[in-house]
Amino acid sequence: MTSSARAPFSLTVQPFSLSPPDVKRSTAYLPSTNVCPDSERREAFRLALSRRGFKTSIFCTAVAKDTDSDFAALCDWLQAIPKPCGLFASDDMRAMRVLGACRAVGISVPEQIQVVGADNEEWICGHTSPTLTSVEPDFEGCGHRAVETLLAMMDGREYAEETSFGVLRVEQRMSTTDIHGSASRAVRARAWLRDNCCGPVNFAQVATIVGCSMRMLQLSYKTVFGRTMQQDIVEMRIERAKRLLSGGDTPICKIPELCGSDAPNHFLQLFKKRTGMTMLQWRRNAL
Repeated sequence: MTSSARAPFSLTVQPFSLSPPDVKRSTAYLPSTNVCPDSERREAFRLALSRRGFKTSIFCTAVAKDTDSDFAALCDWLQAIPKPCGLFASDDMRAMRVLGACRAVGISVPEQIQVVGADNEEWICGHTSPTLTSVEPDFEGCGHRAVETLLAMMDGREYAEETSFGVLRVEQRMSTTDIHGSASRAVRARAWLRDNCCGPVNFAQVATIVGCSMRMLQLSYKTVFGRTMQQDIVEMRIERAKRLLSGGDTPICKIPELCGSDAPNHFLQLFKKRTGMTMLQWRRNAL
């Protein structure tokens, strides 16, 4: 460890911008209630939209956060902002509160307000009504940078006093989807695939479930998510394997089958190709 006095090392999420909203839309931001301030994220969001000619409404109240009074103030603010509106919340918990407030005062999501959260917490985003679109930061990249910095500190080498990490992806769900368009079918298809990815998957059946032809679903799915349903299934199964490996109890030989693969050796090879590690190496790193 270097003996010279250094400022504490910190990691911050690199400010990100969403696609510019339609010119007829207003924009809004709901700040965090956490101890960790989100002023950089809020300001980056405001500036990015300001450069495109938009004024962003930012929720501000003097009452204690996450109280009944705060909820009432939030309802009043949501009713007052011009619509249609694109709203970005500092995190998924705050976005979930927006959805609850919209229901309470009869504001339609996504028709009147489209809501986006941050962190992509599946236990939140997949269980709200409607399901919540969210920005997922590159937490894995953050971990790698943290390790590199820690090693540099231990070796007495120079290191950045502060670094940032960016966005991994935006997970689109129903809170930003045109419920009358083909994008809605793609989002509903993806939700079905996520719930059933570890069993037999028949894409023609999925098309029937969401109410369109197979060809139309393939086109809209690729347009909305940038990849095919088959590619998504593979990624979902790989993520399922990671979770099973992190748990530590499931025998590796059982994991391909539990992830819906009927070709275990191929799945093991695919896992290594996607992650750069064998399943055993992944488990050892995770534990």
